[in-house]
Amino acid sequence: MKIVIIGTGLAGYTLVREIRKVDQEIEILMITKDNGSLYSKPMLSNALSKNKDAEQLIQSSAKQMEDKYQIQILTHTKVLHIDSDNNLIHLDNKKISYDSLVLAIGANPFRPKLEGSGADNVLSINNLRDYQTYREGLDHASSVAIIGPGLIGCEFANDLISQDKEIHVIGPDPYAMSNLLTKEAGEHLQNTLSKYKVNWHLSVFPIGVEKLKNQFKVNLDNGESVISDLVVSAVGLRANLNILKDSNILFDKAITCNQYLQTNISNVYALGDCAEVAGHYLPFVAPIIAGAKALSKTLTGTKTKVQYKANSVTVKTDVCPLVVAKPSVPHSTTSIEKDDSGIKVVYYDDKSKVLGYILMGVYTKEKLVLNKTLPDLMLNA
Repeated sequence: MKIVIIGTGLAGYTLVREIRKVDQEIEILMITKDNGSLYSKPMLSNALSKNKDAEQLIQSSAKQMEDKYQIQILTHTKVLHIDSDNNLIHLDNKKISYDSLVLAIGANPFRPKLEGSGADNVLSINNLRDYQTYREGLDHASSVAIIGPGLIGCEFANDLISQDKEIHVIGPDPYAMSNLLTKEAGEHLQNTLSKYKVNWHLSVFPIGVEKLKNQFKVNLDNGESVISDLVVSAVGLRANLNILKDSNILFDKAITCNQYLQTNISNVYALGDCAEVAGHYLPFVAPIIAGAKALSKTLTGTKTKVQYKANSVTVKTDVCPLVVAKPSVPHSTTSIEKDDSGIKVVYYDDKSKVLGYILMGVYTKEKLVLNKTLPDLMLNA
């Protein structure tokens, strides 16, 4: 039995760890286009305030992971084609066979369409190499423009506060994190960050970036512009689907899986930010860990469905503590508490059962109690 895992991010390495808890002998080969270092990608958006450079974020090298889990890792290796009919993976100079294949290929930053001489200089921060480039750019920057006022954009803005930079957050949203927060909560987050040199340019689309002598000018669709020393795009991620071209593996916005994380090909599975599981796309740490635990059992002989427990997302905005549990089904009523210490929003169904919440400031301490009342996301294959 030979398992091949494409990808050495959180999903791939967590799956290896879980497999080894069950089976010490099964052959595991991992393939990655980078150096295979183990690090926490979520930490990229708060590493500045932790005073971590790219090297300090690395927890283990590929060699250390090989030795620890008795696996083989092919680093700096590009997958050219997946031949699921013959259980083969085509690389540059050879073919790799497998019995079971796991796609843990993650997601890439979505890049907005931007015109202008500086468009190619806009940074996206999705790996250690990106983060190192970002750090080097910050050494000579006193101001940073962030395209994207969502969760990631707000986390990067919060992180830059520790560097005493002038920060501009730009995007079409009417208020911060509008896909997760109510208007009142989003504006509270905005107002709090504004106290730390964070400027907001909302309800506008960036249409171009011009390179000036030592700066950049971000042109907006309302005729205004923002001048900064560095421009960062943080408008979200899209599943990495490039290697699936010309394969028989089905995908839409992500790879289509059932509750066993199985694709339309019986011995091909997907895990992590690249997978849509029974209609649910959950690119967060807790669902990835739950998926890895279930899939490890399936791959070692005990077919197991993944079930996602109720969970919340702790947003890394230290100056404005924030925890969100977005309802997975429509809510009937909403309660709101607000004072100088924060905001508490709770969503209920028609039977007064808690479906989700937003906790800000001191109210974040209620997270554990509220989590116990949330419904689990039970998937049906």
